Amino acid sequence: MGKFMGKKKIIVLPLIVLFLLVSFSSSMKAEEDTIEDVEEKLMDISEEERIILEELFIIAQDIEELERQRNRIAQEIEAMKVDIENLEELIQRETLNYEEKLNILEQFLVSYQRMGPSSFIDIILSADSITNLLERINILRYLAKNSAELLKSIEEIRDKLVAEKENLNEKLAALSKREEELKETILKEEEKKAQLEERLASLEEDREYFQERLNAMMAMIDELAELLKFLSQEFVNIIESENLPEDAVEYLISRDGIIGKISQDVFNDVISKHPNIPETLFRFYPERVEMEIGEKNLLLVGTFVIIDGHLIEFQVKEGVFYDMVLTKETIDEFFREGNLSLDLKSILGNNSIKKILIIEEHVQMLIELNI
Repeated sequence: MGKFMGKKKIIVLPLIVLFLLVSFSSSMKAEEDTIEDVEEKLMDISEEERIILEELFIIAQDIEELERQRNRIAQEIEAMKVDIENLEELIQRETLNYEEKLNILEQFLVSYQRMGPSSFIDIILSADSITNLLERINILRYLAKNSAELLKSIEEIRDKLVAEKENLNEKLAALSKREEELKETILKEEEKKAQLEERLASLEEDREYFQERLNAMMAMIDELAELLKFLSQEFVNIIESENLPEDAVEYLISRDGIIGKISQDVFNDVISKHPNIPETLFRFYPERVEMEIGEKNLLLVGTFVIIDGHLIEFQVKEGVFYDMVLTKETIDEFFREGNLSLDLKSILGNNSIKKILIIEEHVQMLIELNI
């Protein structure tokens, strides 16, 4: 009987493991299907649905940004509390030092009063040599002068530390007030979101439909942040001289100097050869640059600026994700650790970019020659 039970356990255990694996696989498949369904639905929603979802999306972005600000302020407050504690300890030590020195000075003055000026004269007159006399005079002079200077110095240090402590207390109060204001703002945003969710509730069975999409979009926003952080690191060294065809840069001579001209086709071709970067297309319009990552349904709009004479930095002003507006705060968070920059030093040599101009399908750079 015991052997039979042992065999049953051996048989049942693999069945349990198999059941768990099947269940886990099914749940993963359901999750994948859900994400795929959401992405498909985001691509094919009505205008009314898009407006509602975009409103929710903007509010959700605002709330996330406010929470980030609140966390930053809370960290600043904690740091300032530590500074205040350190200052209080310094003030306490310097105050004790001040009081000790003050007592020494008081004792010196009391001794001086008791002994009278004649005692100090006796100290001087009792010198047995010129050298000894000079030493005694210098000691008395040093005691009188340095006691006063030391006292003055300690008072200045104490006053300075007290002023710094008061300043920090004011900052701490201001930051605490800001934190309360942020909490109130977040509460207002939550109330606004609740109002929109009431509208969703009026759609009855579509409520879950919208909530699912909003949650998916916010999750994908986090993925976008990681992707753009990665791209910021990859872009800076993407253009190397060996990757550029000889005619990649068209050089012109104008009244202002030498102009280097790069077409958007060449620009995109160089980027496409980088295996780690997803398909990314840049489009150049007068005073405007568009960057599109098709597989992420992301469009960013901004301009190029020159950094240090050899970096072209893409500064994003606005963007849309699945045709829905990205807030300025979300975009700033995307590039918190640095904007997308292209280093052209390999083709510039010792020369530098003085001015950049974006025109239809081209970027023009006024090059300053450094011979």
